[in-house]
Amino acid sequence: MAGRLAVDFGTSNTRLAVWDKASGTASMLRLPEICEIDVWTDPDGVVHEVPCIPSVIHFDGDRELVGRQVTASGFGGSNLPFRRMKHYISSQLELPRRVNGREVTFPDAGRAFLLRVLD
Repeated sequence: MAGRLAVDFGTSNTRLAVWDKASGTASMLRLPEICEIDVWTDPDGVVHEVPCIPSVIHFDGDRELVGRQVTASGFGGSNLPFRRMKHYISSQLELPRRVNGREVTFPDAGRAFLLRVLD
């Protein structure tokens, strides 16, 4: 699908959509490997399923797990993954951590997260 990509990099969840200029509609992107589905009902009783990517990254050796990969692997509840990256970036708090022998800041983790999601 051709169009413009929109990214909502949120503190808790990230959402991706594509705007199709020809039809004048936006479509949420579902990336099954990293998305979870947020289900909600609007005031008219219509149920909506909205794909979202948990805004979390875990550096596992030479792999970078993001979103559902982190939550499904059991790392989601631990303090090993980087989460709330947007909060730390906007607060200009780098708070570096030692990961696989190198120093990683929240801006570094946020950049890696977005690059992995957009890959």
